Amino acid sequence: MIYLIVTYCLLALLLFSEIKVLSSILNIEKILKNRTVAKTSFGVNESIFIEGEEIKGIYFIKTGNVKVTRHAKNKMAMWFANPYEFIGLSSFFNDSGNYSFSTFAYGGEVETFFIPTKEFRNLLSDYPTFKKEIIQILCERITYTRDKISVVKSQNIKQRFINSILFLIGEEDVD
Repeated sequence: MIYLIVTYCLLALLLFSEIKVLSSILNIEKILKNRTVAKTSFGVNESIFIEGEEIKGIYFIKTGNVKVTRHAKNKMAMWFANPYEFIGLSSFFNDSGNYSFSTFAYGGEVETFFIPTKEFRNLLSDYPTFKKEIIQILCERITYTRDKISVVKSQNIKQRFINSILFLIGEEDVD
């Protein structure tokens, strides 16, 4: 009986979190449709922005996947951004005035909404809930990175090698 209750509670939590994420995405898309943003498309391996370039704006991925690399790390893939994610956020908030990473369309065509820097600042000030969601996204990325570092530090060389390959092909890590 307790097992059933726990199972239903877990399912309810998962369902609630999925609904919350979906409503969050719908809110972001709704906000973007009412603002000055440009829909842009990129072909396979086409660069979206390059590390060191002046920040012109933020991109919201509508469809496709984006490979995020760092020249300082030998152009290694740092992560893969998926539909309904923003790219350029950390660069926007680090005040350097330049993109901190390079991004490329990965595995197919990518469609984005391009939000110019000034417009993005206006969105943050005009929509407190949007600002809160952006902060939440950044916090989740920091937590993900911290957790990944902890896992990698605890692995032996063989596990690190296997997980690196799995990461590059888009699969989950092995423990």
